Amino acid sequence: MVAFFSRQLKTAEKNYSVTELEALAVVSAVRHFDYHLYGRPFKLVTDHRACLALSRGSTLNKRLLRFALALQDREIVFEYREGTRLGNADGLSRQAWTDVEESESDPIVSSAASPGNRLGGGSCGSDHRRKENREEQEEERR
Repeated sequence: MVAFFSRQLKTAEKNYSVTELEALAVVSAVRHFDYHLYGRPFKLVTDHRACLALSRGSTLNKRLLRFALALQDREIVFEYREGTRLGNADGLSRQAWTDVEESESDPIVSSAASPGNRLGGGSCGSDHRRKENREEQEEERR
């Protein structure tokens, strides 16, 4: 990974379905990195199988169809990968809020985990990992 991007959900976006949120994350990221991506083929790896429908255009609701149209002029190869195999991408977006204060000395971790960096989100076992991390940190302090 070379760069990370996130943004806060708008009020109306908070009512989107999970698939719509994942598609919104894809469109937002592609727009954000448009300068680097436009005119170049690139691979988009996702752990949400329904996002693959964006490339096929198969039976999409109006909102997903609009997202698919926003991506159609890009040379995107969608690839599905199980969430357990995408731990590197989830690491920054799923950091526990209590860990942010402890990471203030690390500018990369603190900026990536700042409030509002929660587009998409989800659990995927992250609550369990957070609990384990907190327990490990407490043991190290003792």
